[in-house]
Amino acid sequence: MIIKQIMEHLERGLRSLGPPAVPLKVGAINANLQREGYKERVIDLRRPRKVHALGDIVSLCDYLHRHGDPEKTTVFCQPERFIAVLDDRIGEDGNGDKDWITFRPEQSTPLADWDRAFRRGTMPHMDFRNFVEDRKDHVVGRSFVAAVKEFTVNQAVTYDADLSRGEAITLRTTRERGKKTEQGVVELDREFQIEIPLVVGWEKQYRIRVRVEADLQGQQVHFSFSPKDLTEAMHELANDLIVHLRESLGEGWLIVRGAPHLERHSADFSAKTMI
Repeated sequence: MIIKQIMEHLERGLRSLGPPAVPLKVGAINANLQREGYKERVIDLRRPRKVHALGDIVSLCDYLHRHGDPEKTTVFCQPERFIAVLDDRIGEDGNGDKDWITFRPEQSTPLADWDRAFRRGTMPHMDFRNFVEDRKDHVVGRSFVAAVKEFTVNQAVTYDADLSRGEAITLRTTRERGKKTEQGVVELDREFQIEIPLVVGWEKQYRIRVRVEADLQGQQVHFSFSPKDLTEAMHELANDLIVHLRESLGEGWLIVRGAPHLERHSADFSAKTMI
């Protein structure tokens, strides 16, 4: 009686486990086919891919020194991202399943501030003054900041096209002080330079030319900024980061410009099929 109860208990336990997985192979991919009633699912037996995202170029170099192999690793470089493919080879398994370690340069705080100003559009003269004065350490030279500081609160600023010449914008200012009216002239350069770090973790500073536009809105002049060579500065940054990679990693590493791309063969499982 006791033996019969034990056997029934074991049988119920085995039924609860379901049918055994059936080994399956498509191409060179090993998997298990699991049947559950009328349903089937395929369990991918390949290990999970590493898809780490690192925060700066130094971290990428340190990671590759620890986990990379110069005989197998390729580093793909673009201004907007760097990707290290740790085993950039199709071996006997042929599945092209690669570990990708990515570094996306993150805007520095100074660049993020200026980028918001570039995208903002026009701003009143006091917002313009305050923005420039708060970032005067970014501005190359003193003349532009000194001119902007001529703007004051409760001041009317008007634009006279006849007074503006060449690369300067001439503005008339008017301010009522008691019974007196104070008038002045402010002359702004249409273009100035800023010098700032561009990304987090890279202290080198890059020069960017900034264009100033004045727009008459009602009776008041509003100002806007636009970058003239930010794209060129970002490419210069990318070149410097590539040089740093080569110097830090040393000889034997394959560092190329471009982006990695893999195409799966039709025999592979789709993402919807694999678990």
